[in-house]
Amino acid sequence: MPHPEQPNSNPGQRIKREADFRLPLFRKELPQDPPVTDSTLSVRELFQQYPEEAQRLLRESYKSYELAFPYEDEREPLHSMQERLQDPQSNWDILFVLRGGEIVGARHFDILETQIGKVCSGEYIWVVPGERRMGIGSEICRASEEYMKRKGVKLIISEQNDPHVMSQNERESDLSSGISPEGRIAFWAQQGYMSLDAPYIQPPLSPDTSEVLCLKVSLFPLSSEIGQEISRDVYLNILEAYFRTWPKNVNTTPTFHKINVATEGSSSFAIIPIQQPRSYGRIE
Repeated sequence: MPHPEQPNSNPGQRIKREADFRLPLFRKELPQDPPVTDSTLSVRELFQQYPEEAQRLLRESYKSYELAFPYEDEREPLHSMQERLQDPQSNWDILFVLRGGEIVGARHFDILETQIGKVCSGEYIWVVPGERRMGIGSEICRASEEYMKRKGVKLIISEQNDPHVMSQNERESDLSSGISPEGRIAFWAQQGYMSLDAPYIQPPLSPDTSEVLCLKVSLFPLSSEIGQEISRDVYLNILEAYFRTWPKNVNTTPTFHKINVATEGSSSFAIIPIQQPRSYGRIE
């Protein structure tokens, strides 16, 4: 687990430390450079070169992921991540962000082929506990957005807890992570993310968990082609592509059907400020 890093006011020293991150990250000398770009590391690409090191880093980082997302129904099991990262038919990946030779946070994501081109589902962002409130969350957003641009992605979609529809138990579970639902939304607002005024349910992430009813969809356009609203057809097409990336032992059809029914009668959905309440309540 990375140790907390003291704030560094010397940019030259910071650059030097980031330039030295390759060897300390790994426990053994590697015959070739790992797939590191700038200060990021693709776990999928690492699995292709060094599966043992990839497995170790994934296991050791999973605890930080658990701490960031204490509500079990919102977390993907470790074994499911391992399977998806090694599935050649999948684009799902984890992008580690590095400082001083150590992992300080990550973004989990998938690149989807949709009606409007490539869309990234930026599923989770987490920061190791000792590094929080030091600007790393914003750094993860910028690093992952640049990575997506290089891949030709036009739009990033993500999910956040919606404080306006959360139950008391869901709120208490979220607070145990060290940040309130309102605090999460404020962070995403600072990053420039907007919300889609549309109904949403997250399918179960494993056969042992349930649907998550307290989430909403947020958006970050990477292309000027994205306007002020998204049509119902495009929204459902994106969700259909997104749900196809779920673990193979999970049936997402019932969840998609509920969203399909809830959106009937709407031709499009407005893109609104992320802190603004949606027109839609909780779908049971």
